[in-house]
Amino acid sequence: MRGKRIKEIRELMKMTQAEFGEKLGFNWSKIKDLESGKLNTTAEIALLIEKIYSVNLRWLLTGEGEMFCSSDSPLASELPDKIKKIVQELPLKRQKRILEYVEDQRDLSKLLCE
Repeated sequence: MRGKRIKEIRELMKMTQAEFGEKLGFNWSKIKDLESGKLNTTAEIALLIEKIYSVNLRWLLTGEGEMFCSSDSPLASELPDKIKKIVQELPLKRQKRILEYVEDQRDLSKLLCE
């Protein structure tokens, strides 16, 4: 199961096994073996993935919670401009509702990732 989650992270980031492994100091075959379950995801590997890719450790180990806890997630930098453009085109009342929703989600995320 952990291997499937590692593959999910890698594919979400549109990385090859070699690219994903390089940042972790692993070759592509180790990533292949982790994803297939041939090699167990040790605590050390899970902690390294958490640190390098800002993955929620609880999600990686159990599948529970959010995939990413941090605003440092690899996808976070792509979203603000897209979201800002969409939200700015909405009526002011809807913009305020969206901001309230985002704040609620941020608070919830902080609770779940602690």
